[in-house]
Parts: sequence; C-alpha cells; structure tokens
Amino acid sequence: PIWIQRKSSQTALLARGYKERTVKTLLKKIHFKDRQKIIHKQKPWKPKTLDTPTMILTYNTHIHTVREELHKIWLDVKNEPLLNQLYPEPPRIALKRNRSLRDMLVKAKLKKTNSACIPRRSPTS
Repeated sequence: PIWIQRKSSQTALLARGYKERTVKTLLKKIHFKDRQKIIHKQKPWKPKTLDTPTMILTYNTHIHTVREELHKIWLDVKNEPLLNQLYPEPPRIALKRNRSLRDMLVKAKLKKTNSACIPRRSPTS
C-alpha cells in the first residue's frame, strides 16, 4: 500500500539524519502511486499512421518513368500489412523547377546602405 511506502521513506530519511520538518515537506511534494495500477493502464501498441509522404523531384521530361516505378513499389507496400497501416495512401509527387540561366546570373540581393550617411530632409522643406 501507498501509506507503507510513505512511512518507510519517512523513517529511512529520519534515520539518515534529515530534520523531521524537511522530510515532511519533501514527502508532501512526492506523489506515491500504486505500481500495479500504473503498469496496467498502458494501452496496447498500435502503429500510428504517418502523414502522406511527399517526394519532391526536379522537373524533367522523363518524370513519367518515376511515376510508373513508384506505382509498382506502391503495389508491394499495399500487400504488406504493417506498411499498409503506416501508409494508407500513396505518396504525392511534387515537382520543382530547374534553375535557369537567369537564376544563376541575376542577383536578387541588394547591397545594404548605411542610413547614417544619407541626408534626410525635414518635413517642412
């Protein structure tokens, strides 16, 4: 029982030389719980479903072969029970565009200017 745990802890701490007042304040902060009740509260393990994975691919003209291969693999995943529970839906394919010559040559970043060097006009002038 819980009260036995509390009492045995109290006597053990007092035997070690701790003050009774300190032991009582410490034992008030400690939550003694029945070990068997905590152990039996656990739910059985069940695999969580994961979010639908997204494959990000750079666009090219041969993308249809990647989709075909992914579809073949997906059929094997559907037949596997654990993988089917984890991934109930097929992955999405997202395409990103290639860097063009313009992207490589043009710099979008502007140089920072020191605001202290720029003369400011007063609102009256």
